[in-house]
Amino acid sequence: MINPALTGSNGMLRAETGYRLQWPKLAGNYQTINAGADMYTRFGGVGVNYMYDNAGGVISTNRADLNFAEGFGLWKDSATGRARIVIQPGVQISYLSKSLDWSKLTLGDAIDPRRGFVYNTNEQPASLKRKNIDLSAGLVVMSDRISAGLAVFHITEPDEGFMGLSKLPMRFVVHASGVMWNNDPYNPEGFRLVPSIIMMQQGDFQQVAGFVTAHYRMASFGVGYRNQDALLFSAGYTYSHFTLSYSYDLTISELSGYTGGSHELHFGFTFLEGKWIDARANMRMYY
Repeated sequence: MINPALTGSNGMLRAETGYRLQWPKLAGNYQTINAGADMYTRFGGVGVNYMYDNAGGVISTNRADLNFAEGFGLWKDSATGRARIVIQPGVQISYLSKSLDWSKLTLGDAIDPRRGFVYNTNEQPASLKRKNIDLSAGLVVMSDRISAGLAVFHITEPDEGFMGLSKLPMRFVVHASGVMWNNDPYNPEGFRLVPSIIMMQQGDFQQVAGFVTAHYRMASFGVGYRNQDALLFSAGYTYSHFTLSYSYDLTISELSGYTGGSHELHFGFTFLEGKWIDARANMRMYY
């Protein structure tokens, strides 16, 4: 979702699903459901993803993604056999389907100045459903402790207009994260601090968010800030191969008190640990 180049980046087979309830105090229904799986194979990282989004009960979006990423190792560590730096480009091919519930719209020509909504609208959509093929791409650079990348989504700028041309603008993403205060970044038992930042630009809209997550043994707690919008809080726990986490967005903008914030529940499952070493060993190495 952040960068197709991250497909298979943890080396194991990873399956995840998430549910987001946004602005529960507002009328309408703002929900997002996401599910996906990815792994790193001898041929690179491969993954699939599905997302359903309901925007106010008026517009619903279904999206299916096919992702592929290939890593290139630089400067092999003689002690561990791992590449010290991995450069991994990735691509994403998506199928988009967007539907409009016309019955839930109230339009200006249906309004009488004194009596309110008493007329039938003369507006009619050209279509109540739009289907498109989309293309996205990205690049990530990873070491034992640092990961940074950039991605461009909606390169094809698909037309989503129901009543005329309306292209979906390209979305540009820059992200970075690191692992601090842990002698062995591969050891999940010790304490580690993971700061991260993500910046996005789409059309006239910008978003910058910073987050810091503390991990100790199987538990994690995080706090963050999304620029001029919300404070972010998260908590999670891992047991064996399963991870369950919850996050809450506390609105601090002018919408504070009206939205009810946002709730997100996430469930993940990983397995085939140890296989990633075999997969990474087949990565093309450059010294």
